[in-house]
Amino acid sequence: MAKDSPIQLIEKSLINNDKGLTIQQIIDGTGLARGTVKTYLDELIRMGRVHEEEYGQNTKVFSLNGIGKYQQQVQMYTDGVLFIDVMTDPWKKPFIRVKLRNNKKDVGAIFLNNEESVDKLIGVLQNAKPQLKKYKEMIEKLGTSQ
Repeated sequence: MAKDSPIQLIEKSLINNDKGLTIQQIIDGTGLARGTVKTYLDELIRMGRVHEEEYGQNTKVFSLNGIGKYQQQVQMYTDGVLFIDVMTDPWKKPFIRVKLRNNKKDVGAIFLNNEESVDKLIGVLQNAKPQLKKYKEMIEKLGTSQ
């Protein structure tokens, strides 16, 4: 049987606790070293899988955002990819995360938490699509006239 990776151990400990865990609680539950837990928590936060909440000056509680029920990737250009996930926040409210990763670094994200916002975004993109074609044609004409 395959041994769980550190990231799997951390996610499993967070899955079983709706209220979140401190780093020390994760260390106690997984047996991992503090540096290992911190490194992987930072990565999970960057990926949008874990939410970090600060309580006071020295206490942070970490909770799993939820397992994405739907994930798609859209190649935008050579090194740019959009990731689209449906997840839940620590309060079990669903949201859609659209994240841009460029050269293996996250460079931005938007969060949509209701169907109306999704419909508006789709409408705006549909309206912008013909403009994109017009600009492309205009640039091609300018290039051939020089």
